[in-house]
Amino acid sequence: MNYTLDPELVPLLAARAEQAAGVAAREPGDWRSIREAGSLGQAAMAALVPGPVG
Repeated sequence: MNYTLDPELVPLLAARAEQAAGVAAREPGDWRSIREAGSLGQAAMAALVPGPVG
């Protein structure tokens, strides 16, 4: 099964990959660091979506 990436997502994913390139790998079991990174990533993605109107 082949999947096609939405062309509008390409620049966003490229920017995230560039940001992640400079980040050191996390140690397995370091759940606090992994949770913090996940929370920051979710907040960054949420900031890309416009808020509700009305």
